[in-house]
Amino acid sequence: MIPRKSKPLAAGCHRAFPAIPGAGGSAGPTIALAGNPNAGKSTLFNRLVGGRQHVGNWPGKTVERAEGRLVVENNSFRVVDLPGTYSLFADTPEEVVARDFLLGGEAAVTVVTVDSTNLERHLYLARQTLLLTGRVVVALNKMDLADSMGIRIDCEDLAVRLGVPVVPVSAVTGSGIPRLLKVLGEAAEAWGEGVRNGRRGESSGLPSGRADRERMALELHRWSRDTAAAVSAGGARGMRGCSRDAGRDPEWEPSGGESSRTAGDFSARLDRVVTGRWFAFPLMAVLFGAVLWLTMFGAAPLSALLDRGFSAAAALAEAGLRSAGAPGWILGPLVDGMLVGVGKVISVMLPTMAIFFVLIALLEESGLVPRLAFNADRLFQAAGTQGKHCLSCLAGLGCNVPGVMSARIMKEPHRTIAVLTNSLVPCNGRLGVILPLSLVFFGSGGVGVVAGILLISAAAMLLGTLFLSRVVFRGVQPGFIMELPPYRWPNFRTVVLRTLRERVIQVLGRAVTVAAPVTILIWFMANYPAGAGFEGTAAGRLTAFLGPLGTPLGIPGHALTAVLFSLAAKEIVVGALAITGGLAASLRGSGADPASLLAGWSALEAFNFLLFFTLFMPCLLTAMTMFRETRSWRLTALGLALPFGLAYLFTLASYRIGLVLGL
Repeated sequence: MIPRKSKPLAAGCHRAFPAIPGAGGSAGPTIALAGNPNAGKSTLFNRLVGGRQHVGNWPGKTVERAEGRLVVENNSFRVVDLPGTYSLFADTPEEVVARDFLLGGEAAVTVVTVDSTNLERHLYLARQTLLLTGRVVVALNKMDLADSMGIRIDCEDLAVRLGVPVVPVSAVTGSGIPRLLKVLGEAAEAWGEGVRNGRRGESSGLPSGRADRERMALELHRWSRDTAAAVSAGGARGMRGCSRDAGRDPEWEPSGGESSRTAGDFSARLDRVVTGRWFAFPLMAVLFGAVLWLTMFGAAPLSALLDRGFSAAAALAEAGLRSAGAPGWILGPLVDGMLVGVGKVISVMLPTMAIFFVLIALLEESGLVPRLAFNADRLFQAAGTQGKHCLSCLAGLGCNVPGVMSARIMKEPHRTIAVLTNSLVPCNGRLGVILPLSLVFFGSGGVGVVAGILLISAAAMLLGTLFLSRVVFRGVQPGFIMELPPYRWPNFRTVVLRTLRERVIQVLGRAVTVAAPVTILIWFMANYPAGAGFEGTAAGRLTAFLGPLGTPLGIPGHALTAVLFSLAAKEIVVGALAITGGLAASLRGSGADPASLLAGWSALEAFNFLLFFTLFMPCLLTAMTMFRETRSWRLTALGLALPFGLAYLFTLASYRIGLVLGL
């Protein structure tokens, strides 16, 4: 089944293309980018297309689809970034999407991104791709890192063995990209010739039967190992991986399971500490604490500056509307509702998300984030899932929307479990509320209060995961196989620009579109019927209705109303407290002294409010994302009911324990 060795090349790593057409339509030929996770495929994609890209979902799939446009020597390419996958055997949604796209013959050429420091594992996918299409270019990425590790790769020999061009590049530094573009330009010429001659490529395909699949997988695995050893000097040092097999998954994974480490390898030496038995969790706690501290306290002055800017803009808008004779029912919703309300969402979310996402991206680029997931595997295995769930939780700390979406890296049913439990991870919107309010009420003890609430949140998330894995989704618990990339210094500029474009701006835009109409609704509920006083308004009547429901939890009714309003966006709960507490008629009143919001509350009531708010149902945007990811109203309803039930149980327990202790 393995294609035979091709004839030697004349020189270098270059090989001409056969004239076999793909499908590109009027946009020109299509380039597909394939590769393993951590191969640097997305970095290469960004290097090729820059800002000329858009992101969506594959038709009928929840897997993300990124496309862009590339112009090389007057040839226009459509570049499609296929999902990162270790194999093309149809199993996960990512594997199905990548395999079906290649089988469809739409790509004129497929660029397989291979990590030059991890040849054995990554050549496995390259050879699988060659079984589906002969029009392949291998981009041997991270060559700068391979050189620093003493790895030397014979590109000419590798090109001979594969029978396709092999181009050494570094997507981070841009080294080798001009040569890759030249090869792609020649591919466009071959594509055009094939279109004129009406020829199409052939593929041998992949076996569908399990026995044939496993036999081919073993054969490919052995070929990848032998080839990697043959073409690289010091190659074993480049093959890095770690696995922790729970012994519950009967399916053999050919792409994982071995760990090759050398005592002289810097990454291996550092891993003895970072993933070691004694230092792993303390280091994780220190690292997470540093990220959280930099995020919250670094964002505070920026948030205050943005808030003053939006307040000034609101004052100017109000003056302009009044001079134009705008009636109160227009001026109030537009200024006090939308402009001030949305301004508060942006003021809290933008600095916090920007700092947090950049820090997490830097940790990911440096190779630390996969090790956090590996360390957390023991804990998540006890809850019925696996360490990859930790990556989803880390993303949820910035915002639950990308946290829910990041669950795509997991297989079912654990992917759905991660989707439904991510809202129990406190996002930056909730952290941006509980931190200042806890410091206002508890003073120097507020830091301990926040730490306690975060620990309770972690316990609630693990408890919810255990319930779903043992009761709702009972099935095979997977072994945990994760590739640990070598440590490296991240490219700060590239990471920041990519993070701001792909995460911060997209999430903020979605949040604003949801928050704007709801803040207008809050204004109307707090001000109509006009002249009836707050008790006679819709918000006042809702507060009176919720009062008895909050009594068993030790939470005032107006605080529950504020929590309910925060379903639009968690950041508006402070302004909503000012309205429902009768301290202001609009969200603009939340700029008053925060201490007045908790006036007359006991310490136990304040703690219970913060706890209930932290665990309560996710915002509407997260709920919408849950539905898009699960395609099920039933599962979305479960994702809303689970955090509400846990919030009620934990807060009820907290209040009863507090009463017993006389707090």
